[in-house]
Amino acid sequence: MSKKRKIANNCEKATFLIEKSLLGPLSQRDNFYMGLHLKGCDVCRIYQVQSMGINYLASQLLSETAAPLKLDDDFKKKLHLKVNEALRKG
Repeated sequence: MSKKRKIANNCEKATFLIEKSLLGPLSQRDNFYMGLHLKGCDVCRIYQVQSMGINYLASQLLSETAAPLKLDDDFKKKLHLKVNEALRKG
């Protein structure tokens, strides 16, 4: 695996853990990995701050609406496929 791809995989895992941590507590292992990665990766630290801000703003917006908003499963599957394809292309 190339060095560039290895770094991308590490960032991909770290951003996944960042998002997971916003939903609830991480395991000790995941928390350690994420903390270690964030110490050395400016891009993921910026991602974490931005993601926290987006989640905060979204929660404020959703708390003001009467009906809960939810993406349908078909849209989520298509979006997931597009993201994975874009990651593969680099």
